[in-house]
Amino acid sequence: MEKSAGGTAPSGGSGGTWVPVDVKVHWFSFLSAADLANCGRVCRAWASLTGRAADAMITHHTAAESPPQLSRPGKLRLLHRLQNVSRGA
Repeated sequence: MEKSAGGTAPSGGSGGTWVPVDVKVHWFSFLSAADLANCGRVCRAWASLTGRAADAMITHHTAAESPPQLSRPGKLRLLHRLQNVSRGA
């Protein structure tokens, strides 16, 4: 089996379901920052995916890349603020 971030790709139809990382990141992009934080506590793979989703969502809200020096919790706090601003809260 070939190992990838956030999942294992079956090599030869062994019956496992494999979903590309980009699709998983897209799924996580529908969550709030608080929900991303909770999902990131499930396991290391989900922490990586939620971090990538937070990066993508920050880029979407700001039209700029997420600051690389921010930790995952820092990115989630920034995303939470951006989501509140976009909702008018």
